[in-house]
Amino acid sequence: MDGWKGTLFLGIGYAVVISWGLELSINRVFGAVFGSGIKYYVASLWGITVLRLLLMGIFLKWLNLNWANLWRGEPSFKGLGLAFLCALVLLLPIAVPALLMKAYHPQILGEYRYFLKLASGDRAMAVFALFSQYVYYLVEALSVNMLYLGSAKFVGEKSAIVIPMVFWGAMHILQALNRPLPVATTVAILASVEAGVMYGYAYKTGNMIGPLIIFFTVVTFAV
Repeated sequence: MDGWKGTLFLGIGYAVVISWGLELSINRVFGAVFGSGIKYYVASLWGITVLRLLLMGIFLKWLNLNWANLWRGEPSFKGLGLAFLCALVLLLPIAVPALLMKAYHPQILGEYRYFLKLASGDRAMAVFALFSQYVYYLVEALSVNMLYLGSAKFVGEKSAIVIPMVFWGAMHILQALNRPLPVATTVAILASVEAGVMYGYAYKTGNMIGPLIIFFTVVTFAV
C-alpha cells in the first residue's frame, strides 16, 4: 500500500482508532462506570492517554518509525523564535477581540477554574486534573506528529501537510455531538489552520519539536 491510498488509510485509521473513535468510546464507557464529576473526567483522560500510547506503538511499528522521530531535531534560537511567532499568529485572531472586550483569560487558567469547580473546591484534585489534561495534550500532539510523519512516508513531506489538517483539525467538527454546531465548526476551522501552520513549519525546518511548541503555546494561551 503506497501513495494516497496508504495515506488515506492511515488518516482514517488515525481518526477512528487513535483519535476521535477512541475518545468517544472511552468517554461513554467511563461515563457509565464513574458517572459525572471530577473522577470521571480524570479517569477518562488517563484511559484515553494510556490506550492512545499503546495504539500509537502499533502504528509506529507499521510505519517503521520510532518514538524519537516524533520529537526529532534541536531547534536553534531562530527556530524557536519562529515556532513562537507561528503560535502568536494563530493566537492573535482569538486573543485580540477578548483583550479588547477585557474578557481574556488564558485557557490554562480557565481549565484550572473549571476543574476546581468540578472538584468542589479541592485544589489538590484540580491541580492533578490539570496535570492529567496536559499529559493528554502531550500525547495528542505526539500522535499528530506521527500522523504527519507517517503520511510523509506515503506522499512526501509537502503533500503530507494536508493530512493532519483533515484527519485531526477538521475532525474537531465532531464536537458538535456535545457543543453547538457553530462553535464546533469554528474550532474545526481553527484547528485545521493550526495543523497547517504546525506542519508547514515542520516541512520548512525538518524539525518536529516546533509543532509541539506551537501546539502547547496555543492550547495554553487560547481563550
